[in-house]
Amino acid sequence: LNGESIGTHFEPQPQPVNARKHWIANILVPSGKLYLDMGAVQAISESGKSLLAAGITQVEGEFYPSDAVELCNEEGGEIARGLVNYSSTELQQILGCRSEDIPDILGYTGSDTVVHRDNLVIKC
Repeated sequence: LNGESIGTHFEPQPQPVNARKHWIANILVPSGKLYLDMGAVQAISESGKSLLAAGITQVEGEFYPSDAVELCNEEGGEIARGLVNYSSTELQQILGCRSEDIPDILGYTGSDTVVHRDNLVIKC
């Protein structure tokens, strides 16, 4: 009114966080851990790829499809979190395997990815 600004000015975030990714990274409690080889770590953290069974070296904990898990490097450091497409029992059977071999091992056709990129958040 009289030339004065009315209201509050909010600066936009430089990189807005997708609400879903925020939920995965900060709200969900991980039910287990997946340990990854160096190739898988590079693929998800540097190349923006989904996690495949071939890059998993170890499964820890008990979890089910759509549960949150920590994705760890070979030393156990958390590098990402994500929602899994397979249970811990299924992953024990397919870890280290190529995606095209999974249907023969499990006896059904599931997802090609263990954690799809859309359901994966890299930790800083």
